[in-house]
Amino acid sequence: MRLVTVAVAMLAFVVPAVAQEQQAPAEGTLKVSEIAVCPRVENRECPDAASSFPAEVGTLTCLTRVEGSAGQTTITHVWLEDGTEMRRIELPVRSSSWRTWSQKNVSAGSWTVKVLDASGNEIGSTSFTVGQ
Repeated sequence: MRLVTVAVAMLAFVVPAVAQEQQAPAEGTLKVSEIAVCPRVENRECPDAASSFPAEVGTLTCLTRVEGSAGQTTITHVWLEDGTEMRRIELPVRSSSWRTWSQKNVSAGSWTVKVLDASGNEIGSTSFTVGQ
């Protein structure tokens, strides 16, 4: 009888530990594993990625690969020109490794694209110049 009591007591410590290991990953595990800016996307890649573009480029695309999603969520691309927000685009993330992109007509200046998770936390960014 005493052996059964000891076994039940030990089980009380093991079961909660196993349950904790099987919980979904904590919020905020989403990370940017790739970010690039280019004039166009081909086959879900940025073939002409750069950090400087001519003034006449017109439209640029920011391609982002995110990893670590425990399910469907969103990210947001925030396009900033010389520190001023010019566009905010919410994009779906539908698997644990997902590529998505947004486009913006750009003018000469210093640009940054920030990537925010669904909670509004910055998880990545990239900067580039146009016509400078």
